Amino acid sequence: MTNPNTNKIADQNDAFRKNIAPFLTTRSHSDSPDGMVVMTPRVSALGLAEQFALLLVVRNYSSFDPDNDPHGERDFGAIDLHGTKWFWKIDYYADASCEWGSEDPSDPAKCYRALTVMHASEY
Repeated sequence: MTNPNTNKIADQNDAFRKNIAPFLTTRSHSDSPDGMVVMTPRVSALGLAEQFALLLVVRNYSSFDPDNDPHGERDFGAIDLHGTKWFWKIDYYADASCEWGSEDPSDPAKCYRALTVMHASEY
């Protein structure tokens, strides 16, 4: 069954992702949903220039298709950067505690996004 709010969620995910600020974990942009960026140990172990390059590719990602985005929410991407496979994923939580899932990811008042960037082996 298709979520009637899929397009709204996809647009919010795009706005969130396109406004990620490298090396900041909290967000305060009024034009995009609240959330944070999380880096797994393999990403954190990269040098700052490599982290920045990876986050820029995540921010600009647009290669969505039915295989990698079956629900149309634009919440996952696979990246090849300098011959290495990386993934990013957006999860929806009720608030910044990230303790509970969001009841309605299309409602910014009820959704806090966590964008995780990871090496493919960490998925």
